[in-house]
Amino acid sequence: MAKELPKPTNSSYYFRVARGQGNSEKEARENAIVALVSDIAKAEGVYVSGKEISSVIATSTSEKNDYKNIYVIDVPKLKLSFKPIDDFFEKDGGYHNYNCWVLFEVAYNPDKVEYENLSFTTQYGARGLWRSAIVPGWGQMYKGSTAKGLCILGGEVLLAGGIIATESMRASYIKKIGETRNVSHIQTYANKADNMENIRNICIGGAAALYLYNLIDAVAAPGARRWNKDTSFVPVIAPDYAGIGLAINF
Repeated sequence: MAKELPKPTNSSYYFRVARGQGNSEKEARENAIVALVSDIAKAEGVYVSGKEISSVIATSTSEKNDYKNIYVIDVPKLKLSFKPIDDFFEKDGGYHNYNCWVLFEVAYNPDKVEYENLSFTTQYGARGLWRSAIVPGWGQMYKGSTAKGLCILGGEVLLAGGIIATESMRASYIKKIGETRNVSHIQTYANKADNMENIRNICIGGAAALYLYNLIDAVAAPGARRWNKDTSFVPVIAPDYAGIGLAINF
């Protein structure tokens, strides 16, 4: 989610990411909520104690952590409403066992907010395919696998260079055959030309195989987690009607 945060469908809330650390996933997630409230309170010039925040977490968090909860902090000079919608965990290996980044919807006005439910995916469909079809490895880099994309691109460049070099050398040996009448030299040049042709063919086969793998991987391999903005159902409420709007993004 670092590349592109979702776009709010209405102006009643905004998106914000907070980080927490802990010795368990639950503790790290709760500390991310504490960090969110503390940062917003600090920006508002209001002090909120950790006890107040913890009491809200304890009374609002479900056992499944399915992100259907809406948290409300109501203390003197600060009323805050927010909803966690997705998270990412990382094993630390240090003093804290887990790092957790949580994506929140935060209300501008806690009394007038319309939160939305978002879906997330690691699939990119044809986005990765057409990029990798144009430039091998581009699709992988677009999906967040930069190292893999660079390896594919570098491999294709090396193989293409091998094709050009070996074909140039093969042509040079063929030319030398026509410039001499020495049977021994002719045989030597012919053998070297055959060797260059074999190496060239191996490079062509390798480049084709790598390109095919590049296309398959661009479609099949999961990419970095992203919000699914391909299709969305958005509630629509107006004075004369109410319904659901369907948005399809290409």
